[in-house]
Amino acid sequence: MESKLTAVLIEKLIFPLILAIIGWFVKDYLLAIYARRDELVRKEWKMRLIEVWSPLYYWSGIVMLSGNQIGWERHGLKELEAIIARSAHLLPIQHYNCLIKLIQALTDQKTTEPTIDELKSTRAYIYKQIKTLNYMLYRKTGWFEATTYTDFFASVKYLVRFTAQALRHIVIWLIMVALFVGTYIAFISKMYWIVIGVLIFVSIPILYEWLRQIRLHKELNQQK
Repeated sequence: MESKLTAVLIEKLIFPLILAIIGWFVKDYLLAIYARRDELVRKEWKMRLIEVWSPLYYWSGIVMLSGNQIGWERHGLKELEAIIARSAHLLPIQHYNCLIKLIQALTDQKTTEPTIDELKSTRAYIYKQIKTLNYMLYRKTGWFEATTYTDFFASVKYLVRFTAQALRHIVIWLIMVALFVGTYIAFISKMYWIVIGVLIFVSIPILYEWLRQIRLHKELNQQK
């Protein structure tokens, strides 16, 4: 009798309560964190676009203009150095080395000058960052396009954009609901191997993140 009562409590009360708590956690906590993080990420993108990639693209072109000045008085060289100094962590090593070789060559240092192909590749990479961030910040939604407000079909395009964004969120929620409900049905059907499989599947990214943090902590301690 007690075992049946326990099973009923688990099936009718405890497990649905757990699912409700998880749903609340996902809705009110995770999505709030995601919204705050998205805002911070957009601020970081804007900073990189305006303060790093755009000036870097400009000054890396200016310093290569023909001129007789060799040394730090060459127009744009100090500006290029300042940008590289504060954004070295954003540059892949080959493009960083290319810009450093450019500075060394223009200041008459004894070093191998960067080739034209290397310079073109580096500037193409920088411009690609500009195009990507400009799209993500200002063109992805279409709100900042001046031509949008003169477009006869702007309302239709807005509707398509909002529908696409809404469907993406709906699909994510449907997947989550299917996962939770499926786990619940498997549990009350005593198909525990499915429940264990879901728990393992959910645990893999968590364990991976823990192991990554442990590895980074060890590497930082080794550098001391």
